[in-house]
Amino acid sequence: SDLGFVISTPEGAIYFAADTGYGPFSKQIAQRFPNGFRFALLPIGAFSPRFFMREMHMSPEDAYILKDELKVQKALAIHLGTFKLAGDSQDEPVNLLQKIASERNDDSFVSVLNGQSVEF
Repeated sequence: SDLGFVISTPEGAIYFAADTGYGPFSKQIAQRFPNGFRFALLPIGAFSPRFFMREMHMSPEDAYILKDELKVQKALAIHLGTFKLAGDSQDEPVNLLQKIASERNDDSFVSVLNGQSVEF
C-alpha cells in the first residue's frame, strides 16, 4: 500500500507514511513537496522475509532511503516492537536502524521503546 498523509505547518511539512512498503510513490511525494519535510514518521517493522513483505512493509534500509529521497530533517520510526508480526524479531528493526544510523554518524532518525518519549 502507498497510503499516508502530509500535515502542513508554518514551520514545515510533516509526513506520516502510515503502514506501507517502499515504492514509486516516493517520487510523486518528492515532486509535490520539493522542499522536503521537517519531520516524518516512517515504518520500519515487520519487514521479513523480504520476498513476501517488501510490497507491504519497509525495512529500516528502505525507510532510510525514503528519508533521504524526501529530504526529511528528523524522522521517528513507527510500526515496530509491539508484537511479532513477521519473520524479523521484535528488536531487529530497531537494532538495524541504530546500526545504519551509527554507520552514517546520523542522529536524525530515531526510535523509541513503547512508553518512551522523545523531543524534536
